[in-house]
Amino acid sequence: MYRNVCIFIIILFASLTNLFSKEAKPTLLRSASEYDYPPFCIVNPDSTAGGFSVELLQAACEVMDIKIDFKVGEWSVIKQELADGKLDVLPLVGRTPEREEFYDFTFPYMTYHGAVFARTGETRFKTRNDLKKARLMVMKGDNAEEYVRRVKLADSVCTTFSFEDAFKYLSEGKCDIVITQKVMGLNLVKQSGIVNVEPLAIEIIDFQQNFCFAVPKGRTELLAHINEGLSIIIADGTFGRLRQKWFEPVSEIGKTKLVVGIDAHYPPFSDLDDKGNPAGYNVDLTVAVAKQLGILVEIKSGSWAEMKEALKSGRIDALAGMHFTDSQDKSFRFSPPHLVTDHVIIVRNGSEGIKDVSDLKGKTILVMNGCVMHEFLLKQGFDKEIHTLKSQEEVLKILSEGKYDCALVSHTLAHYYIEKNKLKNLKVIEKSYVSQEYCFAVKKGNENLLRNISDAITALNESGEYRKIYSKWFGAYHEESIDYKRIVKYASAVFIGLIILLSGFIIWNKTLKKQVGIKTTELTAEIERRKESEDMLRQNEMLLKDNEEKYRQIFESASEGILMAKPDGTIIHANPEACKIFRRSEDEIISLGRDRLFDVNDPRLAESLDIRKKTGAFKGEVNAFRKDGSTVHLFLTSNIYTDSKDELRAITIFSDISERKVAEAKLEENLKELEKSKKATLNLLKDVKDENAQRKKAEENLRKLNEELENKVKERTKQLDDQNHELITAQESLVMLLSDVNESRRELERVNGLLISANKELEAFSYSVSHDLRSPLRAITGFADILKSDYCKDLDAEGMRFIDRINENSERMKVLIDDLLEYSRVGRAAIHPVKLDLKNEAERIFSDLISAEKNRKFNFTVSDNIPAIMADRTLFSQMLQNLLGNAVKFTAKKDIAEVKINYEKKDNFHIISIEDNGAGFDEKYKSKLFEVFQRLHNSEDFQGTGVGLSIVQKVAVKHGWQIDGEGKVGVGAKFIIKIPVNEG
Repeated sequence: MYRNVCIFIIILFASLTNLFSKEAKPTLLRSASEYDYPPFCIVNPDSTAGGFSVELLQAACEVMDIKIDFKVGEWSVIKQELADGKLDVLPLVGRTPEREEFYDFTFPYMTYHGAVFARTGETRFKTRNDLKKARLMVMKGDNAEEYVRRVKLADSVCTTFSFEDAFKYLSEGKCDIVITQKVMGLNLVKQSGIVNVEPLAIEIIDFQQNFCFAVPKGRTELLAHINEGLSIIIADGTFGRLRQKWFEPVSEIGKTKLVVGIDAHYPPFSDLDDKGNPAGYNVDLTVAVAKQLGILVEIKSGSWAEMKEALKSGRIDALAGMHFTDSQDKSFRFSPPHLVTDHVIIVRNGSEGIKDVSDLKGKTILVMNGCVMHEFLLKQGFDKEIHTLKSQEEVLKILSEGKYDCALVSHTLAHYYIEKNKLKNLKVIEKSYVSQEYCFAVKKGNENLLRNISDAITALNESGEYRKIYSKWFGAYHEESIDYKRIVKYASAVFIGLIILLSGFIIWNKTLKKQVGIKTTELTAEIERRKESEDMLRQNEMLLKDNEEKYRQIFESASEGILMAKPDGTIIHANPEACKIFRRSEDEIISLGRDRLFDVNDPRLAESLDIRKKTGAFKGEVNAFRKDGSTVHLFLTSNIYTDSKDELRAITIFSDISERKVAEAKLEENLKELEKSKKATLNLLKDVKDENAQRKKAEENLRKLNEELENKVKERTKQLDDQNHELITAQESLVMLLSDVNESRRELERVNGLLISANKELEAFSYSVSHDLRSPLRAITGFADILKSDYCKDLDAEGMRFIDRINENSERMKVLIDDLLEYSRVGRAAIHPVKLDLKNEAERIFSDLISAEKNRKFNFTVSDNIPAIMADRTLFSQMLQNLLGNAVKFTAKKDIAEVKINYEKKDNFHIISIEDNGAGFDEKYKSKLFEVFQRLHNSEDFQGTGVGLSIVQKVAVKHGWQIDGEGKVGVGAKFIIKIPVNEG
């Protein structure tokens, strides 16, 4: 109640502010979103802005009929652009004292406290005071930075451009703690694949983040519009659906995005429009269902057979539009039907003798392969007459061309294709056959998703949205012709009646005036009494409406079947569970009534009805029939009551006990078998007594046989003792051999440890040397520049040339040192694998590489079938940078540089090759290809230090991959990366 009052006050305030505003409501707003603040702000795979706050601002603007355009940028940049008026609004701004000077804020839509993140196992920081000496890191310009500097939380505060970088630095030990909002931090740590960072149990209560929409200071009119939109979407439930989508797990559906398939050639149910996009009744209904559930939806189209197979294999979550049949019910689960479709016979004009299905014997019949009519004809025994095609459109075209006698297709599709393709020689026999329930379908075992879809369809029915969709696509096929004669006839009658009525009205009006004065006084008193009655009536109506809503929710969501009926057996309502048990729609159940739905030959039914008639209630078991004719066993409870109109009604609640009845029958059968076994056992005991005498004689014979066996055992034991002695001797020899092998293995492990240690020392030495060489190199370059600028008058041309040579060699030395540092860094870097799109990454890097090559022509291709791989983003980018950089460099002398990235899967490996048509190399030097400082070309022809491919090999080895190279002088080079399939 309090929440609703607050929302009302907010809406009223926003509306009044907007009413007295001098500024016209804007039509387009400029906004922006930061890169990494999940789930509030993210970057979608197509590089557009996304996340909870972005979608919330879009929804608030949409209800106010305002369009909004987003870009993506760094937080420090877009925050300043808002302050400068270059942006109109931002979706996620924490309200702080420091920002009040620059921005105006909406009311907060979400409030969080900050959290302290540290590396797993950190024990130094247990209280807030312990943070004083910590190396603290936050994102530059974030309200976390403003807070820690305001309260002086730590002596050392460092900033980064994003929290993603902050968490990476924390993971690598470059800082001690990161302060940020907890939900975002947990999402970002998980998204980055970081496993050694977690929030501490330290509370920083005074760091409260009130997340708002923000506009530039002074834009109060714009703020009023956005506040009003935010209030509306909170009140209508949009805010709750978005919060569930981005913050709460969708436990019933298990996902935030549905992949739904449609038949690409089934108009007007589903088809492709002029631009090749899915369209039709099924598409609009699917989009409305997804919107009702508050999740995203992706629609895939294809032939009916392809989509059915995709649902079976799990490549799609649901199929929008499948007819319920017994055969399909074995593999799929169906929603309650949202349509019932009819199928008809189509013949050519002038065809005689075909008026019913019984007339099809001996005729040639066209039908779409796998459709419900195909199944119907097979059941009717028409297998010899059937000829199948891929689509119903093709069926009608072939029939129109004079081939075959008739066709069976959907009634709606028949009219659509006959009109579309102008098949004027075809005639529809309007009698309908096989009325099929048209439903959503999911794979067997995915009932949770189906229940959510069914609930969404029910909600669309109640809101009237379903009727709009239905009318849009099927209104044209149900129009009635206008009978103008009938209209004129009735209009004439009405006109004459109106003349007579008008004459009487004039006479009556004169009489009425005399009575008005008398009645006025009486009516005044009556009005007062009615006002009191109406107030009471409104209160009762509100209470009744509330009770009806509660009843409807119970009725619709009950886990048992419920039927509302009259005592005579006329059914009024059936809930969804009843429809599921009977496998019929509510309309079908109502039309059948009790006597055709239940087994009237079951004596228990008549007995139960008699008891209910006498006592008003009964419990018991009865049999009923499903749509397919099968019997279902029910346990039901039925009561007679009087409704609000004083009419007798019956409510029957029941559950399906068919499985229990089968189990009881099997148990009874087992008891009978047990009784038979008992009798057989008694007979067997009798036979045993007769055999006792024979047993004694057999025992004597057995004693003699035992004595002979003991003698044989003694003899065999002696032989085994001799063999055992030989085996012990052989085992002693084997133990000595294993001892020698273990000694060799220990020596090998010791040598391997020394080798690993030496390799680490070599990497450290390489890093140290490279790092220490920078200072003297800068000194050399600096002194050379001083000589050139200050002493140029004292130097001749030869001296100036020497100084230029010093600078050139210093620059080469600098590049070499940078490569050595990079080589050392790759060796020491920790791997943080994430899923990477190799195609996008390669295209981005190649575009950067050739941006400076303005006068060259490149032909760069990447295979479309390359899958995503698991790799460290930084190291893998370095590998691609070096390989593609070599390709660009060594094709410099070609008129058109050809660079290709190919992919194949072979022998449980992903094989990725990077190939160019450049200078290539001699295969006899292949062993030196990945060694440090080894160059296979002259530096005059191609510059380089010989470290790049060494870095590539080191990245591959760190990931557990294999890399190899192939080349031919003057033809080109190819580098092959082999990645195990379970690593991809």
